[in-house]
Amino acid sequence: MKEALKRDPGESRVNTWMGNLLHEKGHVCKSGRLFSHSCCTDNARLHQAANCEALFGLGLALKNLGRFEDASDTLYRATWDYAWHSAAYYQLACISVILHDLDKAYELVEQSLGNNMFNYQALALNASILRNLGQPDKALEILDAALRRDPLDWRMGYERFLCLIAFAADCGCGKGGKYAGEENEGS
Repeated sequence: MKEALKRDPGESRVNTWMGNLLHEKGHVCKSGRLFSHSCCTDNARLHQAANCEALFGLGLALKNLGRFEDASDTLYRATWDYAWHSAAYYQLACISVILHDLDKAYELVEQSLGNNMFNYQALALNASILRNLGQPDKALEILDAALRRDPLDWRMGYERFLCLIAFAADCGCGKGGKYAGEENEGS
């Protein structure tokens, strides 16, 4: 692929592929430059990128560099492509969680799930947001439904554990209750 970049440095597909490769290896700055070059090449030829993979990769690189405002702008542009819609909204929700804007994060993760309701990362994030917004009962419903489909998902299992603790603290029931599998016997 390096040879392909030497022959045609403006080839957006090669820049995107190399950006993905470098990003996987942890070279975020270098991958960001390649994604940016790929986006510029696409935008010069087309009004909108034909494939938003480079926009998504650039947004991910900017997020990993801590440039959340630039990352959000780029990830919103990646949502234009159906293939990247769910993944981009999930990353936007993650950025909102980092910035402690849970209401916005909830809206964004719902957008992600609207396109791919079996995205287990997004389901776990959704439950975590609900738990932190003080709605562990609603989060438990989501988690229980997801765990019926995939009982070995560790994120869901751990989030369920955290929700049970929050639910028990909220209702003051301590041990037992509907979700712990025991009947509440009282004191």
